Amino acid sequence: MESAVKEMFGEKLTLYDMIKSVLILCYGLQSFRLLIILCVGQPLERSRVWNGLRPSSSEGRIWDGTILMTAGMQTRECDAVVRVVLGGVAGLLGRWCAGCLDRMMTDGSVREKRYYRSSGKAGSGAQEEGRRSVQQMRHVCVAHHGAYLEGNKSLNNWDVLSHIPGKIKDGRNGDIADDHYHRYMEDIELMHELGINSYRFSISWSRVLPRGQFGDVNPVGIEFYNRLIDAVLLKGIQPFVTLNHFDIPQELEDRYGSWLSSHIQEDFRYFAEVCFREFGDRVKFWITFNEPNLFLKFAYQIGRYPPSRCSEPYGNCQSGDSEREPYIAARNVILSHAIAVDIYRKKYQVKQGGSIGIVVTSKWFEPLTNSTADCLAAERALAFEAPWILDPILRGAYPQQMLEILGSRLPPFTLEEKKFLLQNKLDFIGINHYASNYVKDCMLSSCNLDGYGRDALVITTESKDGKLIGDETGLATFNSVPYGIEKMVLYIMERYKNVPTYITENGYAQQSQGLSKEELLNDTERVKYISSYLDYLSSAIRQGADVRGYFCWTLLDNFEWVFGYTLNFGLYHVDFQTQRRTAKLSAKWYKKFLSAEKLQLNTKALRREV
Repeated sequence: MESAVKEMFGEKLTLYDMIKSVLILCYGLQSFRLLIILCVGQPLERSRVWNGLRPSSSEGRIWDGTILMTAGMQTRECDAVVRVVLGGVAGLLGRWCAGCLDRMMTDGSVREKRYYRSSGKAGSGAQEEGRRSVQQMRHVCVAHHGAYLEGNKSLNNWDVLSHIPGKIKDGRNGDIADDHYHRYMEDIELMHELGINSYRFSISWSRVLPRGQFGDVNPVGIEFYNRLIDAVLLKGIQPFVTLNHFDIPQELEDRYGSWLSSHIQEDFRYFAEVCFREFGDRVKFWITFNEPNLFLKFAYQIGRYPPSRCSEPYGNCQSGDSEREPYIAARNVILSHAIAVDIYRKKYQVKQGGSIGIVVTSKWFEPLTNSTADCLAAERALAFEAPWILDPILRGAYPQQMLEILGSRLPPFTLEEKKFLLQNKLDFIGINHYASNYVKDCMLSSCNLDGYGRDALVITTESKDGKLIGDETGLATFNSVPYGIEKMVLYIMERYKNVPTYITENGYAQQSQGLSKEELLNDTERVKYISSYLDYLSSAIRQGADVRGYFCWTLLDNFEWVFGYTLNFGLYHVDFQTQRRTAKLSAKWYKKFLSAEKLQLNTKALRREV
């Protein structure tokens, strides 16, 4: 049998080849069935996809040779030793396994891709080309406007949550936050001085439509966003506008449960169309949703985001169903996205000349060990993140791993809905990426599953053999792992056929408590973080990824959701008592980077300028 298999596949056998060959032989036997126990030999060199894609040359991060990409199963060399147990039950098992392997091949979970790199002779030129590409992406984000009840704005879900004792880490709220509502001209001047060319912000649903469809459009809210957009454009900065960044009028939650009801689809359609009509003549980039794969888990599975719904063992909430509600809400979000795209395509896009997409958050997951189980667990963890949202939009169906594990917990799309989704694909994908984790399998191994990874049957961890996956930041789960952004971008590129992509958030979490103002301003770790992530992003671009922009999170220190003001990500420090903005070391470095000056990471010299 060994010689037959070698004739079929050649001298070097993979684990997949061995399994597949035995299963093929299994079908040819009428009287006997084969139960296969593989004795696996010594592992080959691990795929560089899992090893960090670290280059062999510091000159431009270019390496020689061919990389074997296995996006799920670890490639191994096998001794071709097979023990065979005869029996009818084994035949059924063989059929089932073959079907599983075929599905994995179809879904792309087990596959080979070859990426050919240049010899390294042009390393410095490629490095400069990649760096220039990134330097042209002069983008930044701002989030909370404050003024939570000014200008006829109604309460939204985050206004309500942030006033409930115990919900926000430091007990504070976003009522004023950066006060961008009153200080936007000052902030736009900071952007202009920084040298950015795009500004990402969100439109508050409760400021434009305080009661959703149950009330009138708020002219004061419309006027505010008109002034903001016009002021940005006057400085040569392109607005990059998000329709939903977690917030929703509280009335829609009170009336019908917001994202748990199909009624929300019509409300979102109305909100989107108001925005396209009022602002689309000047806004050329639209995002329907920011990080739905995050807020759906935190709102309906873990219960930390409004409306704080969950059930044991995922979390401890007054009401909710953690096993089903995240997926019910996700279905409504995905269809709402498609409805907004459909309206934009039919009524506004040709006339206004813009584009529309969605933003997902995307950690990268490394297998904890070289085992096949952990490598498949890493692929499974990835499928439960960005592809949860993107696969239905771009492929018309949920990832195969989710379908097989969740079954009836995933509310299906009808044939008409699938057709509608595929007819209204997006123009670009936005990726918010901050960190990477190790993943341990819990499908074939015994684990005490936590809430976040429970559905994917994995446990995530930041350490391996006592060593962290990357340098610590101010947030325990946000270790600095620069190669993760390269891997994540290449994964998205391959899975979705290189749809145009923007890095819509990336930034360094710094603890704000217990540090002096001088320490907060001298944020050398943020400089190192951004610089190294941009370096690996430029490597992905050189490998063909169609990355068109990078947004640093964020311009200003901010109200960071459930963390309140205990974390800051800003390039500018904000004194929340006086609202004074002060440039940090990172702002000075970023300005020089964007101006294409020849940079050395000399933080001491930069610190003297602060």
